[in-house]
Amino acid sequence: MRINKLYKLFYFISLFINVGILIAVLYILVIPKDIIILHYNVYFGIDYIGKSFKSLSVPLIGFLILGINILSAVLLGKRLKKNLHLHFSVLSFFISLLLVLETLVLISVNI
Repeated sequence: MRINKLYKLFYFISLFINVGILIAVLYILVIPKDIIILHYNVYFGIDYIGKSFKSLSVPLIGFLILGINILSAVLLGKRLKKNLHLHFSVLSFFISLLLVLETLVLISVNI
């Protein structure tokens, strides 16, 4: 597979993952509940409770990181004459996977 198609695939998968996180957070946490657990610690238990709309910061961070990585790859790729798209797209993909894990923990604590 060529590098052009590979980095576009990673960007698309990252976007798809972030949309999935947004849908999951909206339908599981924000719409049915008013107040949710936002942070849980093994040693201290629940230590941060807040409004459910604050859980929307997780997909917002994902979209923000994806946008910054695409913009950085385009600008730095032109300036340095290198193909940095693949590096930034893989970085976006792994950050999206970490956000999926964070979302799963957030959902499991609140169910």
